[in-house]
Amino acid sequence: MAKTKEEVIKKNTVAIHGKDYLTVAGRVPLFDEETWEGTRTIKTEILQFSPIVVIKATVTIPEGEWAGISAVDPNTTKTIEKASPHEVAETSAVGRALGFANYGVIDSIASAAEIVKAGAVSKTSTTPVVDPLKAV
Repeated sequence: MAKTKEEVIKKNTVAIHGKDYLTVAGRVPLFDEETWEGTRTIKTEILQFSPIVVIKATVTIPEGEWAGISAVDPNTTKTIEKASPHEVAETSAVGRALGFANYGVIDSIASAAEIVKAGAVSKTSTTPVVDPLKAV
């Protein structure tokens, strides 16, 4: 059974430092549930492979086209970025493009994954954080 928009948002919203962010895992179903005539796509492309991975995502709907870009350094100490830099960059780029197209924007264009990736959550934070790459 398909979940309602409200259920998707509730399940995939993460509070970080007093602001709510929707995970990319929550933004994609919001995009998928839309019904309209015409082309509706999410495309990704590698802009740079080395030394930093840079991915661009483009969301196209009849009303227009929005792009998001994300970069990841594979030489980081962060395990997920080191193991899967292309996937992490792609996920963030898709989240940004969907945000710019107004999918899943709560307090910011940024997705929860992007805030965590940027290091906005300190190790001493008392705010519980769900790993946005696993919050499906």
